[in-house]
Formats: sequence, structure tokens, C-alpha cells
Amino acid sequence: MSDENHLSRIERALAQTGGRVRGTELLNELASASGLPDDLIGHELSRLIVKAGKDSAEITLDELRDLLAQYLQEVLVEAKTSLAENEPPSTY
Repeated sequence: MSDENHLSRIERALAQTGGRVRGTELLNELASASGLPDDLIGHELSRLIVKAGKDSAEITLDELRDLLAQYLQEVLVEAKTSLAENEPPSTY
């Protein structure tokens, strides 16, 4: 399914529920839209939600956005640190 179709499904679900898609339905849609293996994304999303002290059955889109933004920031910092540690010495 294309990204546009996934977005349309999420938008329809939001419209039908007055913007209150949450919990398992939201996580399933996000996992499906990611294109990553379901077990990988499901595990990672669950880990993030538990770490934040949230309930996966009740998490909202806004809460999930915040968690994913924090996660992305952490991944970028880790990647930058890893690159700096593994950078070959300068030959200048």
C-alpha cells in the first residue's frame, strides 16, 4: 500500500473519531505505513511507549508524535557520536 493510501486511512480514521484515533488502531496504522517489518516497528513503538510511562491502548496521535520526535533526536545524536568516534585520524 502506498504512503498516500496509509495517510488517507489515518486521516479518515481521525475524521471519523473527531481526531481521537488512539491506541492499537493508531499503532497498527503507523506500523503498516512505516514499511518496516511489523515485529520490528511494533517492538520499538512498544518500548518507546512503556519508557514514557504511557499506555499503548490509550496513546494519542499527539503523544506518539512527541515520542517519535524524541526518538529521532536520540537516534541522530547516537549516529553523530558513532561517526565521530569512528572517524579516521586527519592526515593534514
